Amino acid sequence: MNVKFWQVDSFTTQAFKGNPAGVCVTEAPLPSDVMQCIAAEMNLSETAFALPGDTEGDFLLRWFTPVKEVRLCGHATLATAGVLYDYFGNKGKELRFHTLSGVLKTQYRDGRIEMDFPLCLPKPLSLSEETIESLALPAFREIRYSEELKKLLVVLTYEEDVKRYEPDFENWKRIKFPIEVIGIILTAESAGEYDFVSRFFAPWLGINEDPVTGSSHTILGPYWREKLGKKSFRAFQCSKRGGELFLTVEAERVRIEGRYIFVLEGVLSI
Repeated sequence: MNVKFWQVDSFTTQAFKGNPAGVCVTEAPLPSDVMQCIAAEMNLSETAFALPGDTEGDFLLRWFTPVKEVRLCGHATLATAGVLYDYFGNKGKELRFHTLSGVLKTQYRDGRIEMDFPLCLPKPLSLSEETIESLALPAFREIRYSEELKKLLVVLTYEEDVKRYEPDFENWKRIKFPIEVIGIILTAESAGEYDFVSRFFAPWLGINEDPVTGSSHTILGPYWREKLGKKSFRAFQCSKRGGELFLTVEAERVRIEGRYIFVLEGVLSI
């Protein structure tokens, strides 16, 4: 069986920047274990699998890290939309992806793709001194938690601390949190051209650091709306690869825009 495959760098216009995602578009469903094996073989933070639905513009969409399926992934959604717009003649059309996080919509707008995602409002969380010491965090202002995505949001005092922080991932994996945690977002307000910066770490998903994370911005957007009193943001995820995102935060949704570039096209033989 042959499966068409693309690798797309999301949230960038430069090859080998942004966040690479694998995209497979199939004509028939693949078993979950086969999708998981493909994602492990590709060894990217996420590989997306799109299957056309019964109505034009509708697709079933699932995302897999090298070790497990996830409920929401922004950069692989953007990459999938890019493939469907550029290779399958869908520019000018709204695409609707049916996922574990509900229906996600995308539109192509002048070289960017706009994604319509659910808003995840993080709630304040207190952690024990022992847990905070184990995380070895720089100076921080507060910690919040997204119940929907099981992610901690740690707000640091200084932008440079976000950029310089080096986690001890093996130690992190030994921490016993009082709630389920699959990832940690670090963020701080930016003094430069961006409104805020962030990084995202998920060793529990087999991803020590994700280069640019769209789903994290469904948490970051409403948080910074509350703190900065605005609803439109230009954000930068300051990993080594780096990536730029444009956000508009609405009552219950977050619109995330980003650019993309293709770096690989091929066929998987399975």
